[in-house]
Amino acid sequence: MLKKIVYSILVIFLISNPAFSKNYKCTIKDIKKFEYPNSSGELKNDTTILGSAKEFVVDRETGRMSGDINNYNAAGEPEVLSIGSKGDAYTAITTYKTGYAQLLNIKEYYDGKQKPFLFASISNIYTGLCIDY
Repeated sequence: MLKKIVYSILVIFLISNPAFSKNYKCTIKDIKKFEYPNSSGELKNDTTILGSAKEFVVDRETGRMSGDINNYNAAGEPEVLSIGSKGDAYTAITTYKTGYAQLLNIKEYYDGKQKPFLFASISNIYTGLCIDY
C-alpha cells in the first residue's frame, strides 16, 4: 500500500512539474505583417490573419510547432538551439531549402506560468503567451 502511495505522489509530481513538461501550448495575442515588395520597412497590424490563427503546440524536444501555425514541412525541419532555463530562452530555428528561415523564441526565464513568445516567419511576426502543456 505504501508503495502505491509513493508511486502516486511521484507521478503527480512529474506531471505537475514544468521541468518535465514535454510541450508548450501557445496562444497568439498579436500578429504584425511585413509588407513587400513595396514596403516602407514598417510592420503593419493585420487583424485578418489573427481571425483564424489562435493556438499552437510546441514539442520541446524537436521544436516542431503544430496547430494554427507550424514551422516544418518537407523542405525544412526545426533545430532546437536552446532548451531554455532560468537564464535563457527556448529557441528553435527552421531553415528551408527554399532559402528562408523561421525563428521561435520563448522566454522560459520569465517568472510565472505564462511565458512570452515571438515567432518570426517570412512575412509575419506572431507574439503571445505559452504555458507548459
